Amino acid sequence: MDCINHSKGICNLKSRRTLSIGHDVSLIMIENTSTLLNPEDKDLYLGFLDECFVFRYTDLPPCIKYFKKASSREHIILLFLAFDKSNVQKMISQLDQYEQLQAIFILLPSGNENSVQHEMNKNNDSGCSSETGVKLIKSFYEWKLLSTNLHQHIIAAKNNLKNAGLFNVCSSPERALRDLRRELGSLVWTHTFRVLLVAMPHNSQEAKRQMLQECRKFYKRNPFQNKKIEEFEKTYQASNAIRWYTEPCFLSTLVNRTLRSENVHALYLFRYFIFDLCASIAEARYTHATPISVYRGTILRRDEVEQLRIGSLVSTNGFLSSSRFLEVALSFLCSDPGFDMQISRNRNDPEQFSLFKIGIDINLSPDVVVADISNESRMPDESEFLFDLGTTFIVTNIFYDDQNFIWNIQMTVSNQVAQLNCEYDSYMRERLSETNAAILFGRMLAHLSKYSLAIKYFQRLIRVLPIEHEDRPNLHYQLARMYRFLGKHNQAIHYFRCAKLLQRRGLPYNSYEYGMTLAGLGTVYLELNDSKQAVRILEEASVCYNLVSRTYNTETISHFNRLSYAYYLEKQYERALKLLNTTLVIYKQKMPADHPGHAQTYHNLGLVNRAMGNNDEALTAFKEALRMRQALLAANHPYIARTYFQMGLLFEECKDYDAALEYTRKALNIQELKLPSNHNELILSSELVGRLLSKTNETM
Repeated sequence: MDCINHSKGICNLKSRRTLSIGHDVSLIMIENTSTLLNPEDKDLYLGFLDECFVFRYTDLPPCIKYFKKASSREHIILLFLAFDKSNVQKMISQLDQYEQLQAIFILLPSGNENSVQHEMNKNNDSGCSSETGVKLIKSFYEWKLLSTNLHQHIIAAKNNLKNAGLFNVCSSPERALRDLRRELGSLVWTHTFRVLLVAMPHNSQEAKRQMLQECRKFYKRNPFQNKKIEEFEKTYQASNAIRWYTEPCFLSTLVNRTLRSENVHALYLFRYFIFDLCASIAEARYTHATPISVYRGTILRRDEVEQLRIGSLVSTNGFLSSSRFLEVALSFLCSDPGFDMQISRNRNDPEQFSLFKIGIDINLSPDVVVADISNESRMPDESEFLFDLGTTFIVTNIFYDDQNFIWNIQMTVSNQVAQLNCEYDSYMRERLSETNAAILFGRMLAHLSKYSLAIKYFQRLIRVLPIEHEDRPNLHYQLARMYRFLGKHNQAIHYFRCAKLLQRRGLPYNSYEYGMTLAGLGTVYLELNDSKQAVRILEEASVCYNLVSRTYNTETISHFNRLSYAYYLEKQYERALKLLNTTLVIYKQKMPADHPGHAQTYHNLGLVNRAMGNNDEALTAFKEALRMRQALLAANHPYIARTYFQMGLLFEECKDYDAALEYTRKALNIQELKLPSNHNELILSSELVGRLLSKTNETM
């Protein structure tokens, strides 16, 4: 990243991350090009690079683009350099809508009024209170004073965010296992990754190089951490994974940050070490029958504490450290007032002291993987116990200690998710029998709507694999799918045809793979509204599948969804309905209770029933599709938008224009975030919103 540039042309940095691992805190500098910083201020500026990401812009559009792509957990600080107050106020009015914006610092040009300091409510109301939260605005005339205040704020923000994302919480006390499936994405995503991790090549020198390259980029300006990285590169062995994890250095910091961010690409980069640590914990697993308790002291945000209820299921986003000694856990609640920290002194403060007491009873929870690592830890006196990735607990009691200002949270290890994990294990093993783990990982990126990242991932695999490698046809097929998801149909057709040419050499041996490619190509023609061509190609794919086996698997069942949709477009509704009902029966027999393909079946059922005039049945099907997609996919996945859009059309036909407008706007919000501006689905949603607004105005 370029540092202070004293030439006349300061370029806007591209609005993208330079690392796969994000800092919790980002500083965005918006500079007035007519008034540059003095050269003597350079060292003060460089100091921020050690603490957070720093982005420099000279105008607002690229800054807005950064906000749109920023993680919801990111703490963003704006720094305006040498703009007058009127210009700053105009820019703030365009950025205040973004929840990630937490503080604004302003360096005013000389000659303005006296420095001011005030607070602004996040919701842009006139007042502010601790109930709603505030953004801090500070104005200065001297860079040195601003720099000192800004540095203190960054340190405080990083400390406050240290434990953010520690847990996923399913807070309804009465929620049964059946209901937990609805939160599959949040409660078992780490387990899904674990299954893939075990199956992927993880202990190669290339995997090690990728991880350390990322670590060096993150700690580019930190000599101590770079020395530790070099030591790790030279001396690390799988047998001392626990010792390295407990070392106060780069490894535990980056592993925990990566796991809590749920950034699957960063997780892929750290597979080299995460696998070894999981294996080491399993090997040192605690197996004594006598029940024990362990403790963890931490500082959590108030909103995170307030999610917890007796009966809540809590899943860790990563490995969870604890101690057999209460005194050790309490020592972690100390804070440093020298950094302007907000110390919890009542239950309304933004940060809350939290003490966890966790009961371990192997007799009641035989599947729990937790290890007494005191003999291998760098700090043996802490008597540390380490819980495996994604361990799930149930809250048995929670109360606030008014005298010591501490939340006491008692939990026990839960087996309630074990059945779900077992069920998902079976499903993942079946998928791995059809597709190798490296390719399935790329498909996992697509399920999280990380299409551009998946394209880069598959293109990298194509570059590194030998020209005659057996996976090259499949990689072209996967690239075609990603481009189709983005609505780039010409590129999709190109890659599907490349896959066909490569697969044709192996016929009839690889008829199944050839059928998959035909099915994908047929789907592109479906999206291009050439349903006649789509039916022809999809029925040809059915023949290829039948040549291999009549046993149903994930791909052939998904193919039924595509073919039923083609029949729907060709107005062959009875054939479509019959095939969809067959597909539902197969899903219930073969798949986990909720599955993305299962959701697509219900979505198609909604389409067919609406076309046949069965509006009640259509609405029921769309609601079930929406429920599954919201549980299984990323919150802003375009497939969720598709169901919202169809529900909007259905309500429009029923003349319920308010409901139609509500669902269509939800679709449009997702599509504007995830799809190119010229994408057909986005255009259709925009047109429907306009039409509905006109109809609602007519009825008023």
